[in-house]
Amino acid sequence: MFALISKINPGAWWLIFAIVTDVLSTFYSAKGNGLVNKTAQGIALVLYIISFACAAIALKYMQAGILYVLWSGVGVL
Repeated sequence: MFALISKINPGAWWLIFAIVTDVLSTFYSAKGNGLVNKTAQGIALVLYIISFACAAIALKYMQAGILYVLWSGVGVL
């Protein structure tokens, strides 16, 4: 199993982390109820920044079209 994990493209790991942080940021953004809950909105903002940074790192390893389709498609689900 560890051999399989080590063979996966590093860009895929960065993309998975970007997707997870994107989904969490969307959750916290909805939980923020506009600007009523500023803590939740602050967490959402930090998670969005992390998500974009991870996607930018993943771009070094994969094509932009593939990355964007997977990132936005899975993030919507």
